Amino acid sequence: MKGDTPQDELYKKETGENLRRLRLEKKLTQEELAHEMSERFGKAYTANNISLFEKGRDHMHIGAIFDFVTFFGVSLSEIAPSRFFTEADAMVADYRKLSKSGKAALRTLLGFLLEHPDALPMESPEAKS
Repeated sequence: MKGDTPQDELYKKETGENLRRLRLEKKLTQEELAHEMSERFGKAYTANNISLFEKGRDHMHIGAIFDFVTFFGVSLSEIAPSRFFTEADAMVADYRKLSKSGKAALRTLLGFLLEHPDALPMESPEAKS
């Protein structure tokens, strides 16, 4: 795309190659993957979208990446090269893979920790040096 940096181009190429590999491992055509993704996530995925992603000709927004991570049951780094995403992106991907009960338990735990920050072990200033 116009205005993309070499790093953007590399990201799109590697992400697209990973998506293609995962699709072929599941023995799905681009049309079948688009249909299954649209059905599962209620979004308008098309075979043309999949093709553009796989060829590295279009940016795959983070929402689509998380959809593919969830669909294929893989880690974020198996689709997007890890050097291109943040720790927060990885945490969101991990969260999306949790079961409903796992998500509920994590929300409960986080709620508790937000209400009781003193429950967290504190790192001593000496340990930082």
